[in-house]
Amino acid sequence: MNAETFCEHFATFADAPNGVQKLRAMILQLAVQGKLVPQDPNDEPASKLLGRISADQKRREAEESARTQKALPPISADEILYELPEGWAWERLGNIGDTNIGLTYSPQHVGETGVPVLRSSNIQNGRIDLTDLVRVSMDPKSSVLVADGDLLICARNGSRALVGKVAMIEHLSEKTAFGAFMAILRSSINEYLYHFICSPLFRRVIADTNTTTINQITQSNLRSTLAPIPPLAEQRRIVEKVDQLLGLCDELAARQAAQREKRQRLVGATLDRLVSTRNPAEFPTHAHRLRNHFDQLFDTPTTIPQLRQTILQLAVQGQLVPQDPNDEPVSQLIQRAALAKSGIRESLDVRGNPAEIGAAPNDAENPLPDGWAWAQIGNIAVIRGGKRLPKGVSFSAVKTPYVYIRVTDMKDQTVSMHDLQYLDDATHRLLHRYTIDSTDLYVVIVGATIGKVGRVPEPLSGMHLTENAARLVFREFDQEFLLLTLRSQSVQSQFVAKTFQQAQPKLALNRIESTLIPVPPIAEQKRIVTKVTELLSLCDALEAKLTQAESASTQLLSAAVHHLLHNSPS
Repeated sequence: MNAETFCEHFATFADAPNGVQKLRAMILQLAVQGKLVPQDPNDEPASKLLGRISADQKRREAEESARTQKALPPISADEILYELPEGWAWERLGNIGDTNIGLTYSPQHVGETGVPVLRSSNIQNGRIDLTDLVRVSMDPKSSVLVADGDLLICARNGSRALVGKVAMIEHLSEKTAFGAFMAILRSSINEYLYHFICSPLFRRVIADTNTTTINQITQSNLRSTLAPIPPLAEQRRIVEKVDQLLGLCDELAARQAAQREKRQRLVGATLDRLVSTRNPAEFPTHAHRLRNHFDQLFDTPTTIPQLRQTILQLAVQGQLVPQDPNDEPVSQLIQRAALAKSGIRESLDVRGNPAEIGAAPNDAENPLPDGWAWAQIGNIAVIRGGKRLPKGVSFSAVKTPYVYIRVTDMKDQTVSMHDLQYLDDATHRLLHRYTIDSTDLYVVIVGATIGKVGRVPEPLSGMHLTENAARLVFREFDQEFLLLTLRSQSVQSQFVAKTFQQAQPKLALNRIESTLIPVPPIAEQKRIVTKVTELLSLCDALEAKLTQAESASTQLLSAAVHHLLHNSPS
Protein backbone atom coordinates (compact mmCIF):
# COMPACT_ATOMS: atom_id res chain seq x y z
CA MET A 1 0.00 0.00 0.00
CA ASN A 2 1.40 3.39 -0.98
CA ALA A 3 0.42 6.87 0.21
CA GLU A 4 -1.94 7.38 -2.72
CA THR A 5 -3.81 4.13 -2.00
CA PHE A 6 -3.94 5.00 1.69
CA CYS A 7 -5.57 8.35 0.92
CA GLU A 8 -8.20 6.53 -1.16
CA HIS A 9 -9.15 4.50 1.95
CA PHE A 10 -8.77 7.44 4.31
CA ALA A 11 -12.34 7.47 5.62
CA THR A 12 -12.36 3.69 6.16
CA PHE A 13 -9.26 3.81 8.36
CA ALA A 14 -10.69 6.79 10.23
CA ASP A 15 -13.56 4.64 11.50
CA ALA A 16 -11.17 2.54 13.61
CA PRO A 17 -11.10 3.35 17.36
CA ASN A 18 -9.12 6.59 17.76
CA GLY A 19 -8.65 6.34 13.99
CA VAL A 20 -8.82 10.07 13.29
CA GLN A 21 -6.27 10.84 16.01
CA LYS A 22 -3.91 8.21 14.60
CA LEU A 23 -4.45 9.46 11.06
CA ARG A 24 -3.48 12.99 12.09
CA ALA A 25 -0.24 11.70 13.59
CA MET A 26 0.41 9.53 10.54
CA ILE A 27 -0.15 12.43 8.12
CA LEU A 28 2.36 14.60 9.96
CA GLN A 29 4.87 11.76 10.20
CA LEU A 30 4.60 11.05 6.47
CA ALA A 31 5.03 14.77 5.82
CA VAL A 32 8.33 15.05 7.71
CA GLN A 33 9.63 11.84 6.14
CA GLY A 34 9.08 13.14 2.62
CA LYS A 35 6.41 10.53 1.84
CA LEU A 36 3.31 12.70 1.62
CA VAL A 37 3.98 14.55 -1.63
CA PRO A 38 6.31 13.68 -4.53
CA GLN A 39 9.77 15.21 -4.81
CA ASP A 40 10.66 17.38 -7.80
CA PRO A 41 14.31 17.14 -8.95
CA ASN A 42 14.01 20.70 -10.24
CA ASP A 43 13.44 22.09 -6.73
CA GLU A 44 16.27 24.09 -5.24
CA PRO A 45 17.88 21.82 -2.56
CA ALA A 46 17.34 22.59 1.11
CA SER A 47 21.07 23.17 1.61
CA LYS A 48 20.87 26.42 -0.35
CA LEU A 49 17.83 27.55 1.63
CA LEU A 50 19.64 26.82 4.90
CA GLY A 51 22.67 28.72 3.66
CA ARG A 52 20.57 31.83 3.04
CA ILE A 53 18.90 31.50 6.46
CA SER A 54 22.32 31.27 8.14
CA ALA A 55 23.59 34.33 6.24
CA ASP A 56 20.46 36.28 7.18
CA GLN A 57 20.90 35.42 10.85
CA LYS A 58 24.51 36.60 10.88
CA ARG A 59 23.65 39.79 9.03
CA ARG A 60 20.78 40.57 11.40
CA GLU A 61 22.99 40.00 14.44
CA ALA A 62 25.56 42.37 13.03
CA GLU A 63 23.03 45.07 12.07
CA GLU A 64 21.18 44.92 15.40
CA SER A 65 24.33 44.45 17.50
CA ALA A 66 22.56 41.44 18.92
CA ARG A 67 24.27 39.04 21.25
CA THR A 68 25.51 36.08 19.25
CA GLN A 69 24.06 32.85 20.62
CA LYS A 70 26.37 29.97 21.42
CA ALA A 71 27.23 27.98 18.33
CA LEU A 72 25.50 24.61 18.12
CA PRO A 73 27.57 21.44 17.61
CA PRO A 74 27.67 19.82 14.18
CA ILE A 75 25.26 16.96 13.55
CA SER A 76 26.85 13.59 14.24
CA ALA A 77 26.06 10.45 12.28
CA ASP A 78 24.42 8.71 15.25
CA GLU A 79 21.90 11.56 15.59
CA ILE A 80 20.42 10.94 12.13
CA LEU A 81 17.09 9.21 12.61
CA TYR A 82 16.43 8.11 9.04
CA GLU A 83 17.56 8.72 5.49
CA LEU A 84 16.02 11.79 3.91
CA PRO A 85 14.83 12.13 0.32
CA GLU A 86 17.12 13.75 -2.24
CA GLY A 87 17.32 17.50 -1.74
CA TRP A 88 16.40 17.41 1.97
CA ALA A 89 18.73 18.15 4.90
CA TRP A 90 18.85 17.75 8.67
CA GLU A 91 19.35 20.96 10.66
CA ARG A 92 19.06 22.11 14.24
CA LEU A 93 16.18 24.48 15.01
CA GLY A 94 18.60 26.95 16.59
CA ASN A 95 20.29 27.33 13.19
CA ILE A 96 16.98 27.87 11.39
CA GLY A 97 15.37 30.48 13.63
CA ASP A 98 15.50 32.43 16.86
CA THR A 99 14.15 31.09 20.14
CA ASN A 100 13.55 32.78 23.46
CA ILE A 101 12.09 32.26 26.92
CA GLY A 102 9.07 34.23 28.07
CA LEU A 103 8.14 36.85 30.63
CA THR A 104 8.40 36.18 34.36
CA TYR A 105 5.89 38.09 36.46
CA SER A 106 4.48 37.92 39.98
CA PRO A 107 0.83 37.98 41.17
CA GLN A 108 1.02 41.65 42.12
CA HIS A 109 1.62 42.50 38.47
CA VAL A 110 -1.66 40.85 37.38
CA GLY A 111 -4.66 43.11 36.91
CA GLU A 112 -7.55 44.14 34.69
CA THR A 113 -5.36 46.26 32.44
CA GLY A 114 -1.86 46.08 31.06
CA VAL A 115 0.02 43.96 28.53
CA PRO A 116 -1.61 40.59 27.75
CA VAL A 117 0.53 37.50 28.35
CA LEU A 118 -0.01 34.29 26.40
CA ARG A 119 0.14 31.04 28.40
CA SER A 120 -0.41 27.36 27.75
CA SER A 121 -4.19 27.73 28.13
CA ASN A 122 -4.18 30.18 25.23
CA ILE A 123 -3.18 27.39 22.83
CA GLN A 124 -6.32 25.49 21.91
CA ASN A 125 -6.45 22.98 19.04
CA GLY A 126 -3.45 24.53 17.33
CA ARG A 127 -4.80 28.08 17.46
CA ILE A 128 -4.43 31.08 19.72
CA ASP A 129 -7.45 31.49 22.01
CA LEU A 130 -7.71 34.91 23.64
CA THR A 131 -10.70 34.21 25.91
CA ASP A 132 -8.58 33.64 29.04
CA LEU A 133 -5.92 36.32 28.95
CA VAL A 134 -3.76 37.42 31.87
CA ARG A 135 -2.70 41.08 31.83
CA VAL A 136 0.31 42.48 33.66
CA SER A 137 1.24 46.03 34.62
CA MET A 138 4.76 45.80 33.19
CA ASP A 139 6.72 47.12 30.24
CA PRO A 140 8.13 43.87 28.78
CA LYS A 141 11.37 43.76 26.82
CA SER A 142 11.07 43.22 23.09
CA SER A 143 12.53 39.72 23.47
CA VAL A 144 9.37 38.50 25.25
CA LEU A 145 6.92 40.04 22.78
CA VAL A 146 5.36 37.92 20.05
CA ALA A 147 5.00 38.85 16.39
CA ASP A 148 2.82 37.57 13.56
CA GLY A 149 4.24 34.31 12.23
CA ASP A 150 5.93 33.28 15.49
CA LEU A 151 5.37 29.77 16.77
CA LEU A 152 4.26 29.77 20.41
CA ILE A 153 5.22 26.51 22.12
CA CYS A 154 4.22 25.19 25.54
CA ALA A 155 7.63 24.52 27.07
CA ARG A 156 6.63 23.49 30.58
CA ASN A 157 3.46 22.00 32.06
CA GLY A 158 2.34 19.60 34.75
CA SER A 159 1.01 17.32 32.01
CA ARG A 160 3.56 15.68 29.71
CA ALA A 161 0.93 15.48 26.96
CA LEU A 162 0.58 19.28 26.87
CA VAL A 163 4.30 20.02 26.60
CA GLY A 164 5.07 20.78 22.97
CA LYS A 165 1.61 21.94 21.92
CA VAL A 166 2.02 24.78 19.48
CA ALA A 167 0.14 27.54 17.66
CA MET A 168 1.10 30.21 15.15
CA ILE A 169 0.68 33.85 16.13
CA GLU A 170 -1.65 35.66 13.73
CA HIS A 171 -3.43 39.02 13.64
CA LEU A 172 -2.99 40.17 17.24
CA SER A 173 -4.52 43.61 17.75
CA GLU A 174 -2.15 44.80 20.53
CA LYS A 175 1.34 44.37 21.86
CA THR A 176 1.42 40.91 23.48
CA ALA A 177 3.99 39.02 25.56
CA PHE A 178 4.37 35.29 26.25
CA GLY A 179 4.83 33.69 29.65
CA ALA A 180 7.90 32.12 31.25
CA PHE A 181 6.66 28.56 30.72
CA MET A 182 6.34 29.20 27.00
CA ALA A 183 8.84 29.51 24.16
CA ILE A 184 8.75 31.03 20.70
CA LEU A 185 10.40 29.99 17.48
CA ARG A 186 10.83 32.73 14.88
CA SER A 187 11.84 31.52 11.44
CA SER A 188 11.15 32.25 7.78
CA ILE A 189 9.89 28.67 7.30
CA ASN A 190 7.52 28.52 10.27
CA GLU A 191 4.58 27.25 8.22
CA TYR A 192 6.45 24.00 7.63
CA LEU A 193 8.05 23.95 11.10
CA TYR A 194 4.60 24.22 12.67
CA HIS A 195 3.68 20.83 11.19
CA PHE A 196 7.06 19.41 12.21
CA ILE A 197 6.50 20.44 15.84
CA CYS A 198 3.03 18.87 15.73
CA SER A 199 4.47 15.60 14.42
CA PRO A 200 5.35 12.50 16.47
CA LEU A 201 8.95 12.97 15.29
CA PHE A 202 9.31 16.22 17.27
CA ARG A 203 8.11 14.55 20.47
CA ARG A 204 10.52 11.69 19.88
CA VAL A 205 13.49 14.01 19.39
CA ILE A 206 12.58 16.17 22.39
CA ALA A 207 12.22 13.06 24.58
CA ASP A 208 15.66 11.89 23.48
CA THR A 209 17.32 15.24 24.22
CA ASN A 210 15.53 16.06 27.47
CA THR A 211 17.71 14.93 30.35
CA THR A 212 15.47 16.25 33.15
CA THR A 213 12.57 14.55 34.89
CA ILE A 214 10.41 17.68 34.65
CA ASN A 215 7.86 17.89 31.86
CA GLN A 216 9.56 20.66 29.96
CA ILE A 217 11.40 21.76 26.82
CA THR A 218 14.44 23.84 27.70
CA GLN A 219 15.88 26.47 25.37
CA SER A 220 18.89 24.23 24.92
CA ASN A 221 16.65 21.28 23.98
CA LEU A 222 14.69 23.37 21.52
CA ARG A 223 17.71 24.87 19.82
CA SER A 224 19.45 21.48 19.58
CA THR A 225 16.45 19.67 18.12
CA LEU A 226 17.04 18.17 14.68
CA ALA A 227 14.45 18.91 12.03
CA PRO A 228 14.19 17.37 8.54
CA ILE A 229 14.13 20.30 6.11
CA PRO A 230 12.73 19.89 2.57
CA PRO A 231 13.37 22.25 -0.35
CA LEU A 232 11.30 25.42 -0.02
CA ALA A 233 9.05 24.55 -2.95
CA GLU A 234 8.33 21.13 -1.47
CA GLN A 235 7.62 22.70 1.93
CA ARG A 236 4.81 24.65 0.29
CA ARG A 237 3.41 21.48 -1.29
CA ILE A 238 3.66 19.66 2.04
CA VAL A 239 1.89 22.44 3.94
CA GLU A 240 -0.90 22.54 1.36
CA LYS A 241 -1.37 18.75 1.46
CA VAL A 242 -1.20 18.52 5.25
CA ASP A 243 -3.75 21.31 5.64
CA GLN A 244 -6.03 19.53 3.18
CA LEU A 245 -5.79 16.16 4.92
CA LEU A 246 -6.05 17.55 8.44
CA GLY A 247 -9.14 19.46 7.31
CA LEU A 248 -10.56 16.14 6.15
CA CYS A 249 -9.70 14.67 9.55
CA ASP A 250 -11.66 17.48 11.21
CA GLU A 251 -14.65 16.73 8.98
CA LEU A 252 -14.44 13.02 9.77
CA ALA A 253 -14.13 13.70 13.51
CA ALA A 254 -17.18 15.96 13.39
CA ARG A 255 -19.11 13.33 11.44
CA GLN A 256 -18.15 10.60 13.91
CA ALA A 257 -19.11 12.78 16.88
CA ALA A 258 -22.50 13.44 15.29
CA GLN A 259 -22.96 9.73 14.61
CA ARG A 260 -22.04 8.83 18.19
CA GLU A 261 -24.44 11.41 19.57
CA LYS A 262 -27.21 10.19 17.25
CA ARG A 263 -26.59 6.57 18.24
CA GLN A 264 -26.58 7.44 21.94
CA ARG A 265 -29.87 9.31 21.57
CA LEU A 266 -31.40 6.43 19.65
CA VAL A 267 -30.17 3.82 22.14
CA GLY A 268 -31.34 5.95 25.05
CA ALA A 269 -34.77 6.58 23.53
CA THR A 270 -35.30 2.92 22.62
CA LEU A 271 -34.34 1.66 26.06
CA ASP A 272 -36.25 4.43 27.81
CA ARG A 273 -39.44 3.50 25.98
CA LEU A 274 -38.91 -0.09 27.10
CA VAL A 275 -38.54 0.73 30.81
CA SER A 276 -40.93 3.67 31.03
CA THR A 277 -44.02 2.07 29.54
CA ARG A 278 -46.76 1.67 32.14
CA ASN A 279 -49.14 -0.19 29.85
CA PRO A 280 -48.31 -3.94 29.81
CA ALA A 281 -49.93 -4.23 26.39
CA GLU A 282 -47.32 -1.83 24.89
CA PHE A 283 -44.29 -3.65 26.26
CA PRO A 284 -44.15 -6.38 23.56
CA THR A 285 -44.17 -3.71 20.86
CA HIS A 286 -41.17 -1.89 22.35
CA ALA A 287 -39.35 -5.19 22.99
CA HIS A 288 -39.96 -6.26 19.38
CA ARG A 289 -38.54 -2.97 18.09
CA LEU A 290 -35.44 -3.47 20.23
CA ARG A 291 -34.92 -6.99 18.90
CA ASN A 292 -35.30 -5.88 15.27
CA HIS A 293 -32.67 -3.13 15.60
CA PHE A 294 -30.43 -4.74 18.20
CA ASP A 295 -27.36 -5.13 15.96
CA GLN A 296 -27.53 -1.51 14.79
CA LEU A 297 -28.05 -0.13 18.29
CA PHE A 298 -25.42 -2.15 20.14
CA ASP A 299 -22.46 -2.16 17.76
CA THR A 300 -19.80 -0.64 20.05
CA PRO A 301 -18.63 -1.59 23.57
CA THR A 302 -19.68 1.82 24.88
CA THR A 303 -23.38 1.01 24.41
CA ILE A 304 -23.34 -2.17 26.54
CA PRO A 305 -23.41 -0.45 29.98
CA GLN A 306 -26.76 1.12 29.02
CA LEU A 307 -28.06 -2.32 28.08
CA ARG A 308 -26.94 -3.77 31.43
CA GLN A 309 -28.66 -0.98 33.34
CA THR A 310 -31.86 -1.53 31.35
CA ILE A 311 -31.81 -5.23 32.24
CA LEU A 312 -31.55 -4.36 35.93
CA GLN A 313 -34.36 -1.84 35.66
CA LEU A 314 -36.64 -4.27 33.84
CA ALA A 315 -35.85 -6.83 36.53
CA VAL A 316 -37.01 -4.60 39.40
CA GLN A 317 -40.10 -3.62 37.42
CA GLY A 318 -41.17 -7.26 37.15
CA GLN A 319 -40.86 -7.37 33.36
CA LEU A 320 -38.18 -10.04 32.94
CA VAL A 321 -39.96 -13.12 34.28
CA PRO A 322 -43.69 -13.94 34.63
CA GLN A 323 -45.44 -13.71 37.96
CA ASP A 324 -46.81 -16.87 39.57
CA PRO A 325 -50.05 -16.47 41.57
CA ASN A 326 -49.07 -19.53 43.60
CA ASP A 327 -46.03 -17.74 45.09
CA GLU A 328 -46.17 -16.89 48.78
CA PRO A 329 -47.72 -13.41 49.28
CA VAL A 330 -44.99 -10.80 49.49
CA SER A 331 -46.61 -9.29 52.58
CA GLN A 332 -45.57 -12.37 54.57
CA LEU A 333 -41.97 -12.01 53.36
CA ILE A 334 -41.82 -8.36 54.42
CA GLN A 335 -43.31 -9.23 57.81
CA ARG A 336 -40.66 -11.90 58.40
CA ALA A 337 -37.88 -9.53 57.34
CA ALA A 338 -39.18 -6.82 59.66
CA LEU A 339 -39.39 -9.26 62.57
CA ALA A 340 -35.85 -10.43 61.85
CA LYS A 341 -34.61 -6.87 62.37
CA SER A 342 -34.95 -7.11 66.14
CA GLY A 343 -32.82 -10.26 66.21
CA ILE A 344 -30.23 -8.58 64.00
CA ARG A 345 -30.08 -5.54 66.27
CA GLU A 346 -29.62 -7.76 69.32
CA SER A 347 -26.90 -9.85 67.68
CA LEU A 348 -25.04 -6.71 66.63
CA ASP A 349 -25.52 -5.09 70.06
CA VAL A 350 -27.14 -2.06 68.41
CA ARG A 351 -27.86 0.43 71.17
CA GLY A 352 -30.71 2.90 71.45
CA ASN A 353 -34.26 2.69 70.22
CA PRO A 354 -34.78 1.80 66.56
CA ALA A 355 -35.67 4.69 64.30
CA GLU A 356 -39.33 5.07 63.42
CA ILE A 357 -39.82 4.22 59.76
CA GLY A 358 -43.29 4.57 58.35
CA ALA A 359 -44.95 2.20 55.95
CA ALA A 360 -43.94 2.45 52.32
CA PRO A 361 -46.24 4.83 50.43
CA ASN A 362 -48.28 3.67 47.48
CA ASP A 363 -46.25 4.88 44.49
CA ALA A 364 -49.00 5.46 41.95
CA GLU A 365 -46.56 6.78 39.34
CA ASN A 366 -44.55 3.55 39.47
CA PRO A 367 -47.06 0.73 39.78
CA LEU A 368 -45.77 -2.74 40.54
CA PRO A 369 -46.87 -6.13 39.17
CA ASP A 370 -49.52 -8.08 41.00
CA GLY A 371 -48.05 -9.77 44.04
CA TRP A 372 -45.28 -7.15 44.55
CA ALA A 373 -45.02 -4.40 47.18
CA TRP A 374 -42.90 -1.35 47.97
CA ALA A 375 -40.76 -1.41 51.11
CA GLN A 376 -38.40 1.01 52.75
CA ILE A 377 -34.92 -0.40 53.24
CA GLY A 378 -35.00 0.52 56.91
CA ASN A 379 -38.01 -1.77 57.48
CA ILE A 380 -36.27 -4.89 56.15
CA ALA A 381 -32.61 -4.32 57.08
CA VAL A 382 -30.37 -2.90 59.78
CA ILE A 383 -27.98 -0.26 58.42
CA ARG A 384 -24.70 0.37 60.23
CA GLY A 385 -21.83 2.66 59.32
CA GLY A 386 -18.19 1.69 59.40
CA LYS A 387 -15.55 3.37 61.53
CA ARG A 388 -12.53 5.50 60.74
CA LEU A 389 -9.12 4.76 62.21
CA PRO A 390 -8.55 6.49 65.55
CA LYS A 391 -6.56 9.70 65.38
CA GLY A 392 -2.85 9.02 65.11
CA VAL A 393 -3.33 5.35 64.23
CA SER A 394 -1.90 3.96 60.99
CA PHE A 395 -2.31 0.69 59.14
CA SER A 396 -0.12 -2.18 60.24
CA ALA A 397 3.24 -2.40 58.49
CA VAL A 398 2.89 -6.18 58.39
CA LYS A 399 0.09 -8.53 57.39
CA THR A 400 -2.26 -9.43 60.26
CA PRO A 401 -5.55 -11.38 60.54
CA TYR A 402 -7.50 -8.09 60.52
CA VAL A 403 -8.27 -6.44 57.17
CA TYR A 404 -9.57 -2.87 56.96
CA ILE A 405 -11.83 -2.64 53.89
CA ARG A 406 -11.61 0.75 52.16
CA VAL A 407 -13.74 2.26 49.39
CA THR A 408 -10.79 1.88 47.01
CA ASP A 409 -10.99 -1.88 47.61
CA MET A 410 -14.65 -2.00 46.53
CA LYS A 411 -14.73 -2.94 42.85
CA ASP A 412 -17.19 -4.75 40.55
CA GLN A 413 -19.75 -5.44 43.31
CA THR A 414 -17.12 -7.17 45.46
CA VAL A 415 -13.88 -6.37 47.29
CA SER A 416 -10.53 -6.68 45.56
CA MET A 417 -8.07 -8.93 47.38
CA HIS A 418 -5.11 -6.94 46.05
CA ASP A 419 -3.36 -4.23 48.06
CA LEU A 420 -5.37 -4.80 51.25
CA GLN A 421 -4.56 -2.86 54.41
CA TYR A 422 -4.34 -4.47 57.86
CA LEU A 423 -4.86 -3.47 61.50
CA ASP A 424 -2.80 -4.44 64.51
CA ASP A 425 -4.34 -6.21 67.52
CA ALA A 426 -4.89 -3.03 69.54
CA THR A 427 -6.72 -1.23 66.73
CA HIS A 428 -8.75 -4.34 65.98
CA ARG A 429 -10.00 -4.40 69.58
CA LEU A 430 -11.00 -0.73 69.38
CA LEU A 431 -12.97 -1.23 66.16
CA HIS A 432 -14.29 -4.76 66.75
CA ARG A 433 -17.96 -3.68 66.46
CA TYR A 434 -17.55 -2.16 62.99
CA THR A 435 -17.25 -5.13 60.69
CA ILE A 436 -19.08 -6.59 57.70
CA ASP A 437 -19.98 -10.18 56.81
CA SER A 438 -20.23 -11.97 53.48
CA THR A 439 -24.01 -12.25 54.01
CA ASP A 440 -24.29 -8.44 54.14
CA LEU A 441 -24.15 -5.79 51.42
CA TYR A 442 -22.05 -2.62 51.48
CA VAL A 443 -23.09 0.83 50.22
CA VAL A 444 -20.58 3.65 49.69
CA ILE A 445 -21.88 6.75 51.50
CA VAL A 446 -19.10 9.34 51.07
CA GLY A 447 -17.25 10.74 48.06
CA ALA A 448 -17.47 10.46 44.31
CA THR A 449 -18.77 6.87 44.23
CA ILE A 450 -21.76 7.25 46.53
CA GLY A 451 -24.27 4.47 45.94
CA LYS A 452 -21.75 1.87 44.80
CA VAL A 453 -22.91 -1.44 46.22
CA GLY A 454 -21.54 -4.95 46.60
CA ARG A 455 -20.74 -7.78 48.96
CA VAL A 456 -17.50 -8.97 50.52
CA PRO A 457 -15.99 -12.32 49.50
CA GLU A 458 -16.08 -15.14 52.05
CA PRO A 459 -12.35 -14.80 53.02
CA LEU A 460 -13.07 -11.21 54.16
CA SER A 461 -16.20 -12.01 56.13
CA GLY A 462 -16.03 -10.33 59.55
CA MET A 463 -13.41 -7.79 58.54
CA HIS A 464 -13.44 -4.09 59.43
CA LEU A 465 -15.38 -1.54 57.34
CA THR A 466 -14.37 2.03 56.49
CA GLU A 467 -16.47 4.92 57.78
CA ASN A 468 -17.08 5.89 54.14
CA ALA A 469 -19.39 2.91 53.60
CA ALA A 470 -22.40 1.38 55.32
CA ARG A 471 -23.35 -2.22 56.02
CA LEU A 472 -26.81 -3.57 55.18
CA VAL A 473 -27.71 -6.54 57.38
CA PHE A 474 -30.88 -8.43 56.39
CA ARG A 475 -32.59 -11.80 56.52
CA GLU A 476 -35.21 -13.60 54.41
CA PHE A 477 -34.31 -11.77 51.16
CA ASP A 478 -32.27 -13.26 48.32
CA GLN A 479 -28.90 -11.48 48.54
CA GLU A 480 -28.36 -11.42 44.77
CA PHE A 481 -31.80 -9.93 44.18
CA LEU A 482 -31.26 -7.21 46.76
CA LEU A 483 -27.86 -6.45 45.21
CA LEU A 484 -29.24 -6.02 41.70
CA THR A 485 -32.12 -3.95 43.10
CA LEU A 486 -29.71 -1.54 44.80
CA ARG A 487 -27.76 -1.25 41.52
CA SER A 488 -30.88 -0.42 39.50
CA GLN A 489 -31.58 3.08 38.24
CA SER A 490 -34.72 3.41 40.36
CA VAL A 491 -32.70 3.00 43.57
CA GLN A 492 -29.52 4.75 42.42
CA SER A 493 -31.53 7.85 41.47
CA GLN A 494 -32.95 7.93 45.01
CA PHE A 495 -29.43 7.74 46.47
CA VAL A 496 -28.40 10.70 44.31
CA ALA A 497 -31.44 12.73 45.38
CA LYS A 498 -30.83 11.92 49.05
CA THR A 499 -27.12 12.84 49.03
CA PHE A 500 -26.05 15.99 50.87
CA GLN A 501 -24.19 18.05 48.25
CA GLN A 502 -21.39 19.63 50.22
CA ALA A 503 -17.60 19.83 49.97
CA GLN A 504 -17.54 16.09 50.65
CA PRO A 505 -20.87 14.62 49.40
CA LYS A 506 -22.46 12.28 51.92
CA LEU A 507 -25.43 9.90 51.98
CA ALA A 508 -26.80 9.79 55.53
CA LEU A 509 -27.77 6.42 56.98
CA ASN A 510 -31.32 7.53 57.78
CA ARG A 511 -31.75 8.52 54.14
CA ILE A 512 -30.73 5.04 53.05
CA GLU A 513 -33.35 3.70 55.48
CA SER A 514 -36.10 5.73 53.78
CA THR A 515 -35.14 4.54 50.28
CA LEU A 516 -37.91 2.62 48.54
CA ILE A 517 -37.29 -0.72 46.88
CA PRO A 518 -39.72 -2.96 44.94
CA VAL A 519 -40.18 -6.38 46.54
CA PRO A 520 -41.46 -9.50 44.74
CA PRO A 521 -42.15 -12.84 46.45
CA ILE A 522 -38.99 -14.76 47.39
CA ALA A 523 -39.59 -17.41 44.71
CA GLU A 524 -39.79 -14.73 42.04
CA GLN A 525 -36.66 -13.07 43.41
CA LYS A 526 -34.78 -16.28 42.65
CA ARG A 527 -36.28 -16.53 39.14
CA ILE A 528 -35.27 -12.92 38.47
CA VAL A 529 -31.71 -13.52 39.65
CA THR A 530 -31.39 -16.52 37.32
CA LYS A 531 -32.66 -14.52 34.34
CA VAL A 532 -30.52 -11.46 35.07
CA THR A 533 -27.42 -13.62 35.45
CA GLU A 534 -28.14 -15.19 32.06
CA LEU A 535 -28.70 -11.85 30.32
CA LEU A 536 -25.70 -10.12 31.88
CA SER A 537 -23.50 -13.02 30.78
CA LEU A 538 -24.73 -12.44 27.23
CA CYS A 539 -23.87 -8.75 27.65
CA ASP A 540 -20.36 -9.70 28.75
CA ALA A 541 -19.94 -11.94 25.71
CA LEU A 542 -21.23 -9.26 23.34
CA GLU A 543 -18.98 -6.62 24.88
CA ALA A 544 -15.96 -8.91 24.52
CA LYS A 545 -16.84 -9.60 20.88
CA LEU A 546 -17.22 -5.89 20.06
CA THR A 547 -14.01 -5.06 21.90
CA GLN A 548 -12.17 -7.74 19.95
CA ALA A 549 -13.53 -6.33 16.68
CA GLU A 550 -12.35 -2.84 17.63
CA SER A 551 -8.94 -4.26 18.55
CA ALA A 552 -8.66 -5.97 15.15
CA SER A 553 -9.58 -2.71 13.43
CA THR A 554 -6.94 -0.87 15.45
CA GLN A 555 -4.32 -3.48 14.56
CA LEU A 556 -5.19 -3.16 10.87
CA LEU A 557 -4.76 0.59 11.01
CA SER A 558 -1.48 0.29 12.92
CA ALA A 559 -0.15 -2.21 10.37
CA ALA A 560 -1.10 0.06 7.48
CA VAL A 561 0.51 3.08 9.14
CA HIS A 562 3.67 1.10 9.94
CA HIS A 563 3.91 -0.07 6.32
CA LEU A 564 3.53 3.46 5.02
CA LEU A 565 6.06 4.93 7.41
CA HIS A 566 8.73 2.29 6.89
CA ASN A 567 8.25 0.70 3.48
CA SER A 568 6.67 3.19 1.11
CA PRO A 569 8.86 4.65 -1.60
CA SER A 570 9.59 8.35 -1.33
